Amino acid sequence: MRIPSLLLLCCLMATPVFASTTAEREFTCPLDGKPFKAVIAMSGTSFGLMLAMEPYGPIITPWPVAECPEDGMLLYKDFTEQDITVLRPYVLSPEYQDMRKNKETPYRRMAALEEKLGVPRSMLWRTLLQATWEARGEQYPRYAREAAAAIEEFLAVEKDDAEEITTAKMVYGELNRRLGDFQRAQRTFEALRDDPASAAKQPIRGIVDYQLELIKTKDTAPHQCPSQEK
Repeated sequence: MRIPSLLLLCCLMATPVFASTTAEREFTCPLDGKPFKAVIAMSGTSFGLMLAMEPYGPIITPWPVAECPEDGMLLYKDFTEQDITVLRPYVLSPEYQDMRKNKETPYRRMAALEEKLGVPRSMLWRTLLQATWEARGEQYPRYAREAAAAIEEFLAVEKDDAEEITTAKMVYGELNRRLGDFQRAQRTFEALRDDPASAAKQPIRGIVDYQLELIKTKDTAPHQCPSQEK
């Protein structure tokens, strides 16, 4: 599931189109060639976004990924023969199977598969962010720190895509607020507030002001984006 762009952030309104719908589909595991069935999402309605960019409403987030029942291979894309050659020993390894045994979430394991295929950590921050949406208990702070670290790597190398940089900074501030690192979160949002390239844009300014209020009260809870209605 593609995360919405910053220009859509928190501007999504309720639309009476579809509720969340699912369907059973048949897949074939690329490692052993065995067919299996999995329930996947077909549609969903978003009423808006959380501050971590997770859509809320009658929608499944993140978008479910079919998983081979025997080996846990995640079918999140069309794999090439070279991909399978690289991933087969890793998926069957104790390392990956321990991740399954320890109930690491699908998107966290997806990030591990992508990294094994050579995707730089800096390009995995969106996948790691979506893993935080799935996280439960002790998983959340661990996943949030991993996503924040990936954003730091992304910001160190990305210099051209202004919108993606701003989006990453907004998420970075949110993750640090949720982790209770209020100083880092405050510095992030104050820098965005003082940046003339983004400060005047809505919904950015409204979100930044709201985040600074949450930080002031030492609030670590998840929150919906503030309404942009006049």
